[in-house]
Parts: sequence; structure tokens; C-alpha cells
Amino acid sequence: MRRAQMKRAIFEWGAIAASIISLTCFIYWGVSISTHMADFAASLSGRMVGVSASGGSITARNPQNELIEDPEGALQVIESIYTAVPFNPRFSKPVSRYGCDIPGLKFRHITSARDATKWMVRVSLLIPATISLVAALLLIRGYRQILTASAALSEIKNREAAPATHPLD
Repeated sequence: MRRAQMKRAIFEWGAIAASIISLTCFIYWGVSISTHMADFAASLSGRMVGVSASGGSITARNPQNELIEDPEGALQVIESIYTAVPFNPRFSKPVSRYGCDIPGLKFRHITSARDATKWMVRVSLLIPATISLVAALLLIRGYRQILTASAALSEIKNREAAPATHPLD
């Protein structure tokens, strides 16, 4: 019985958390595409990872040795190095570069002989919002199944515990 209660609690709180995350991502996505007041930029892990949000997406990048401290400017630098060999002598020619573009996700990785490796990942907020929405729906479904099974089990126990009576009594 204790295990069933723990399972019910995990499904219940998991569904609540996933719903809150999904709702927050959808709201932030809507606000960030309509106004620049929700934009932010931050450095995590002692300037090992720079995170910024604007235009309905979250971007992570390595901010080390960036010539431009502005997150959007740094992303433009990475994009310009990725798409073409730079003419600016401050940039060295890339040794290797690869990336991936699919709807909602952009990845760039550039290695050069002289500069540090540059990378960036941009993810639309609709992706985590949709993933957490699907997770919430699956957890709610599992929670309902647990409630239905526990109700059926308690009904069977109540029938067994009731004294046997004759139908004509």
C-alpha cells in the first residue's frame, strides 16, 4: 500500500511540476517575441557558459575570448565565422566548423588554430514547452490510472469486509 501511495505522489507532483514548467515556457515565449523587456543575458559557471534569451528562444554559448561582450553581437560573430571565412584580421581562419539547423534548434561549433573554440546552441522555447506539456499529459494519464486502480481495489476490499447477507433478508 505504501508503494502505491508513493507512486501516486510521484505522478501527482510530476504532473504539477511539468504543467507549471510548460505554462511558464509558453508564457515566456509569448512575452519574449512581443517585447524586449523579457530579454536577459547571464554567465554561468564562472564565464564558462553564457546564456541569453530573446525573440522566443534561449541561447547558450561559450563567452570566453569574445571580442564582443553583447550576447547578440557574439552570436553574429559566430554566425559570420561559420558561414564565411572572415576578412577581419582579428579572426583566424576556422580549422573545422560544423553545425545543425532544424526548426527550433540551431547549433554551431567552430575550431580555429589561433582562437579558442567557439560554439553556440539556440533552442526555441516552444521545444521545452511542448516536451513538458507531453510529459504533464502522460503523468496525468498515469495518475488517473493509479486512482482508478486504487478505487477498484478499495471497492473489492469493502465487499470482502462486509458481512454476508442473504438477498431475501
